[in-house]
Amino acid sequence: MIKSLVKYLLVALTVIGFMPGKESIAGQPFMLATAGTGGTYYVIGGAMADVMRKFDNTKVTPLTTNGSIENLRLVSGKRVAIGFSTPDLAYYAYNGTEMYKEGGKLDNLRYVGGGHMGAMQVVVPSNSPVKQIADLKGKKVAVGAQGSAVLTLSLDVLAVDGLEITDIKPAYLSMSEMTEALQDGVVDAAIYSAGVPTSSITNIFSRKDMRIIPYSEKKVKTYLAKRGPEKKALLKPYTLPAKTYSGQNEAVPCMAFRACLVAHKDVPDALIYSFLKTIEGHVVDLKRVHPSGAEYTLTQLEQGAAIPLHPGAAKFYAEKGVKIEIIK
Repeated sequence: MIKSLVKYLLVALTVIGFMPGKESIAGQPFMLATAGTGGTYYVIGGAMADVMRKFDNTKVTPLTTNGSIENLRLVSGKRVAIGFSTPDLAYYAYNGTEMYKEGGKLDNLRYVGGGHMGAMQVVVPSNSPVKQIADLKGKKVAVGAQGSAVLTLSLDVLAVDGLEITDIKPAYLSMSEMTEALQDGVVDAAIYSAGVPTSSITNIFSRKDMRIIPYSEKKVKTYLAKRGPEKKALLKPYTLPAKTYSGQNEAVPCMAFRACLVAHKDVPDALIYSFLKTIEGHVVDLKRVHPSGAEYTLTQLEQGAAIPLHPGAAKFYAEKGVKIEIIK
């Protein structure tokens, strides 16, 4: 009886604080902003919603969006309670810089926790003349949808070899659209940034002869040495294991990024605490849906904070004996 009353009050508080307006695309009191259907955020978000329903008796509705850039605006505007993003974008949004400069600071955002690591994979047809990132110059390259983390991460991939978006012919496509364009020969390459294995890459490797362009650990470290704290919270060298995809028989050096979860500061502390406790306690269930679900352990959740911590998250980490240091 007491537990049911607490749950009722928790949902009531959430409804009061996050009731969408007429123009809202949210439609539910506890929405989790993910991304497009071809990416890992969408899959993991669905798994989290299932875990919360089964083990915490809380309804969480995953929302398909354009991705991380949009998600932070949705969270800030109380259109959703929690959203997937990346530490660098959260940093830019909170401080009102880069792509968030015009709209001003979104300083009502709070960090919930670090998420899975995803690989930044450049895919080309096997017979492509592209052998390294620099060879993409002048080529038509799918770089992700406008408003997505895939797009901003693609800029990082290009920059590893000194390229800018103006050096290529960019195609702003969603993950699923990227795969179709690459398969049909509409683009010369596609830059995928998602958890491993990436379903879109798995699909295209099963249909056509493709390969992944390598870029070395040395190049990645050289690039990161020139960047600020937000990129150091986000990126690191990574090696894609051999046989991740059909016909990919060798390991491929590349770069990995960290996902994260961000909430509005007014989301009830009890909700964020319950969310983290339930997710961390049922990693096995997340893994059953996608291998990246296995990464939502305390070791990963405590990483990547570049903006202030949500009080509900602070309580969760304190109980675990973990002190979160904000990366500066």
